[in-house]
Amino acid sequence: MVARKVDPMPAWRDEDYVKVPEGKFKFVTGRHAQFTQSSTVNNIMLLELMHENYLWINDKEAEKLGIEFGDTIEVTSRVGQVRIKAYPTPKIVPQTVFYIHGFGAKSEGMTFAHRNGASDNEIIEDTIEPVHGCANMHDTLVTLRRV
Repeated sequence: MVARKVDPMPAWRDEDYVKVPEGKFKFVTGRHAQFTQSSTVNNIMLLELMHENYLWINDKEAEKLGIEFGDTIEVTSRVGQVRIKAYPTPKIVPQTVFYIHGFGAKSEGMTFAHRNGASDNEIIEDTIEPVHGCANMHDTLVTLRRV
């Protein structure tokens, strides 16, 4: 380890790994092919392909919580809270939830995108990844509640 406490090659450190406690989920976010930047969610033609984002949750986890497709879910982190519709699926691992970035715009100037779906910016904690110094986008822990 060098004087700045950064390894010249990335090294695994257990203390940097965020373990998911019972009753919580790790939130991850990502992009969709047609929604690449913030302005694309206000494009009426693209919104015909996908009008809003959904919370992906493992289907077995959803069943335990009594969550069905289309249910409104309240997602709460240490820094915020959003409401979004559920998409139970076997395509995501247990203890992890996901939704597509770029939805849930607060600005009323986004005439087509205003408040459709949920914004990941409202729940992601502001932490820094220790190896390369970028924002941690996938370490926020959340709780879920069917509304």
